[in-house]
Amino acid sequence: MKLTATFLALTTLLTISIAQTTCHKYVIISIRGTYEPQGRSIAFTTMINQTFAAIPGGVEYDAVYPAAANQTAYFGADDVTRYINNGLQNCPQQQYAILGYSQGASATMLTLNNITDPSSTAYKAIKAVLVVGNPYHIPGASVNVDENGGDATKNFPGVVYNASNASSRGIPQIYYDDGKLVDICHTEDSICAPAYPNASFVPGHIQYGKQNVQDMGAKFLIERLGGNSTNPSTTPTATGSPTSSQPAQYTGGANMVPMSFIAALSGMFALFL
Repeated sequence: MKLTATFLALTTLLTISIAQTTCHKYVIISIRGTYEPQGRSIAFTTMINQTFAAIPGGVEYDAVYPAAANQTAYFGADDVTRYINNGLQNCPQQQYAILGYSQGASATMLTLNNITDPSSTAYKAIKAVLVVGNPYHIPGASVNVDENGGDATKNFPGVVYNASNASSRGIPQIYYDDGKLVDICHTEDSICAPAYPNASFVPGHIQYGKQNVQDMGAKFLIERLGGNSTNPSTTPTATGSPTSSQPAQYTGGANMVPMSFIAALSGMFALFL
């Protein structure tokens, strides 16, 4: 209990301090998956760099939360909701893109459940939402695509999706209807499409750093944030300003996953949501 209270206090102070800095054209919010270290998720490395390179004036904010195996997505949702609300108080014209991977996709869902009024400033400020490996993958949704932009996984429910349970129905429908959302589910991923033939947790669930997914994500983000995505396959040096938690240009390889991370994931199927 004491540790939780301390974490929340530190998160609040960090979010408030960041929200009071210089205004920017847009902020990309990255919400990492279970066991990933604090910072940018491996699932969004190149697409964020491509977006910064294509559209000047953006910065990154990496959600501050434990991303622990005992499912702490609500901490991530609280942090992101608070960050957006505080940011809009100081920078009402600032735009946002929210990216969530695995448990980060769960945190994205919880965040968006707090922002469903289309007339609200926060809703209007959120221009793009992209989730990958989403455990609440809604079957049949028009925004569902596989790793190649096809519909192979479109009709498969996520591992914890439940249409009859209000808390398990996934991202609010309004985000599906207005073109703000893309939900990418790999054909081998047993978290977002557990019933897909030969779906697996490892390596299926950690395939999102590959170039095809990164290019697709970059194209979506650039279009939604008002840029030109004529050449998404290149990864030039980013021009966005750094944030306190992650520089705009991240130098880690998009297709590389630390072996320690893979080891931690192995055997954790029921916990990595």
